[in-house]
Amino acid sequence: MVSASAIVAGNAHGSLAEELATGARGELAKYGALAGDDATDRLKLEVVRLDEQSEGVEIVEGKPRARGVRVRLTARGVIEGASGAWETSDLEATELVATSTDALGWDAARGAAARGLARRAGALVAREVLGIP
Repeated sequence: MVSASAIVAGNAHGSLAEELATGARGELAKYGALAGDDATDRLKLEVVRLDEQSEGVEIVEGKPRARGVRVRLTARGVIEGASGAWETSDLEATELVATSTDALGWDAARGAAARGLARRAGALVAREVLGIP
């Protein structure tokens, strides 16, 4: 049985850390491998990086603007237990988000995408720990 918690180097993406752990806990629970604080094995998750890359170009009022942004979150896990510790490979989750001329709407869409990616990345790390492709 495994417990899961998230760490963030330098607190750069602190708001995503709990989403990362939530995704991992959900996946561990799905396969009956989630334990409480008394677990013998502990999975520590880390947000490695969050990248954005523009996708496509459109002309708005005579100026070029990205039509969308590909958001990529990279995460890894370290499992520590009685038999020692080992680290997963870096795992990525990506999503394409359409841009908006409304700054608040765009920020909300980008934030929602990043949180969803963190949950998916956490699930990917948990699957690797469990040996599930």
